[in-house]
Amino acid sequence: PLEVKASDENGYLKEIDLGEEFKDFSNIENGTYPFGTINNTFLNKTDNGYQVVLANDKIYIMEYNNNWNKLSEKVMDYTLPEFGGYYYGKEYNYFVWAKTPDSEESEVYRIVKYDRNFNELGHLSLYYSNCYTSIPFLAGNVSIAESGDELIVYTSRNRPDGHQSNIKIDINTKDLNYVCTMHANFKDGEYLLVAFSTKKYKGIPKIMEINKCDALSWFDINNLPSNLIDTRKIMINNYLNNNHYNEYGFNYKYEKK
Repeated sequence: PLEVKASDENGYLKEIDLGEEFKDFSNIENGTYPFGTINNTFLNKTDNGYQVVLANDKIYIMEYNNNWNKLSEKVMDYTLPEFGGYYYGKEYNYFVWAKTPDSEESEVYRIVKYDRNFNELGHLSLYYSNCYTSIPFLAGNVSIAESGDELIVYTSRNRPDGHQSNIKIDINTKDLNYVCTMHANFKDGEYLLVAFSTKKYKGIPKIMEINKCDALSWFDINNLPSNLIDTRKIMINNYLNNNHYNEYGFNYKYEKK
């Protein structure tokens, strides 16, 4: 059986038998004092019973009723190579991911917001150039807390100057709003394009894919350039007309390589 440790907030402790599928899974912390380690097991009280989330080779989400009878199980792939943490918020679910950067344009941290059914609603990305991190989560864990509309992520890192230190990420969860999803078929494959809007942000927007973009400029939404890419033009029209889904480019076929 696996002993699932709960947060201090809800105070639950439970041993459950996960079966043969998880016979090699362990949630015993392997950190060495005074260093921490990433938690891979989470238990939360829900409206219908309990929720267990395990980070193993994939993310396993198991829902139980109040008598600990399993109601459902969901499996999700990792979003980035390194799992940091999970948080069951007042209204939404959050995952924290990271990867070791290999250039100044590399994404390092990603905090993803989901609804209760684990449909993605938005995410925040931090890049090497604005988070001063060379190795995320080094010698520590990830702590997540919520206060009003603010989500706070506190974790460890190794900095480019070689020193280990902490980093705090503050997120206003109400500022990012879902606009639409587009199922697009291009010559190199199929993609899901997801658009979000925000009225508040900190910092200065900058180009992070310098091999794809030449310039970044602001335009009045009612006076946009005439040479917009088709997919972007459609998604802006979706925002203006409150449409949430489109398909694009399915009038031809492509060969998978």
